[in-house]
Amino acid sequence: MPKRRSNVLRGADSEEDESAQQPVATGRAGLGGLRLAKALLGEEDLAELRAALTVQQSARNPRWGAPPPFAVFRETEHLISVPRHFPLKPALREAARPALCAGEAATLIFRGSLTPLQEQAVRAMREAYDREGGGILSLYCGGGKTVCALRLVADVGQRTLVVVHKEFLVEQWIERIRHFLPEARIGRIKQNVAEVHGTDVVGMLQSLTRRGDEYSLGGFGHVVVDECHHICARSFSSLLFGVGGVGCRLLGLSATATRSDGLTQVLHWFMGATAFSATRGAAAARRDERRSRRVAALVAALAASGRKVLVLSDRRAHLLSLQPLDDSFVPFRTMVILV
Repeated sequence: MPKRRSNVLRGADSEEDESAQQPVATGRAGLGGLRLAKALLGEEDLAELRAALTVQQSARNPRWGAPPPFAVFRETEHLISVPRHFPLKPALREAARPALCAGEAATLIFRGSLTPLQEQAVRAMREAYDREGGGILSLYCGGGKTVCALRLVADVGQRTLVVVHKEFLVEQWIERIRHFLPEARIGRIKQNVAEVHGTDVVGMLQSLTRRGDEYSLGGFGHVVVDECHHICARSFSSLLFGVGGVGCRLLGLSATATRSDGLTQVLHWFMGATAFSATRGAAAARRDERRSRRVAALVAALAASGRKVLVLSDRRAHLLSLQPLDDSFVPFRTMVILV
């Protein structure tokens, strides 16, 4: 029996049949979902979508077994909603592609400065906003993800919802907003508090998942998901089907935009592609020449005083890069690299 040609999934068959009649999308695309009319999709197509969008985490311990599979689609009597960046056939995606919504205006001024790396990250995200409506910004811990996000909040000029997964992060975000966007009116959603009418609303992810139907969360033209790799969890993924305006800009922040449980693709289905990524690697250490020169100078000064100095690093390339920086000081008499 020849393999059935997929009418819905991009890349699911070996060749495209442009003349074949394709089902078309109807309704509008919300933040987390593209809504497709079930009446225009055959039963086989619907079954294919449901199967592709039913996922399972890998077992952390083989002795315990894998957790049960769960669905990352939503379905009503007449509609099926799939993640915003799920690889649908071009005909379906083009028909459902939303225009960016304006949301509610928020005129804010960013009171701060960015490093060259952060400027590069912000430029990449602006391009991703224009091209795809958003994406993932992956910066190493301490790289300034929050600062970049707040600069983008000011640039977008729309009411912003910031979603976090831990309660203490709510207060951290509020502190940073007050520092970099001092004119912002700040609300929050956590436990029994639901201040949804501020310019910037900080919401704890668990609370939003539980209360998304109770409060109107549709007035945001910009949504920031902190530690977005958590969005793949069964209870959290439902959040992105309920918040944000039609086609609002979406920014995912993470230091580790991959998951060890096999659900990385689900992250990208919801959040989009990684628009910018930087790790704290050997290249970053070499680029920070001023810091490296200070380290080399300190080592040289200690060596010149007769001290025996042991320099430790988890990157061999970093240690090698320090050696030539020491020429203007006192040369290392002996250099031992421990790998």
